[in-house]
Amino acid sequence: PVNSTYGRGFIAVHDDEIAAESNGIDTTRTKVTAFVTGAFFAGIAGGLYAHHKQFLSPTGFDWVKSIDIVVMVILGGMGRTAGVIAAAVLLTLMPEFLRDFAEYRMIIYALLIILLMLLRPAGLFSIPLKRRPTA
Repeated sequence: PVNSTYGRGFIAVHDDEIAAESNGIDTTRTKVTAFVTGAFFAGIAGGLYAHHKQFLSPTGFDWVKSIDIVVMVILGGMGRTAGVIAAAVLLTLMPEFLRDFAEYRMIIYALLIILLMLLRPAGLFSIPLKRRPTA
């Protein structure tokens, strides 16, 4: 949880590494812990994916697939798990819904992603910032 010692350490290192170190947080250990935790879950996900597909080849992991994953994280909102899951579901199902428009599918897909980025630049579940009136 975020309110634990480790969670607050992660947030402190994320916000300001120098300030976190000056407050006694071992930033190197915190970054290594974050990397190992992420690598652990990526390894588990890869194992489950391989078990599900029952066959893996390098052609299934081209640069387009990497870009799709990065777009899912950006559209979902960095640091928002529910938003990333919603973006993954949305970006996985959107091409299937656009299958009837075969010639225009990729154009519509790109336009919808651009529209989403314009309307929700901080992610799907972000809280819109209120603008203060100018003087």
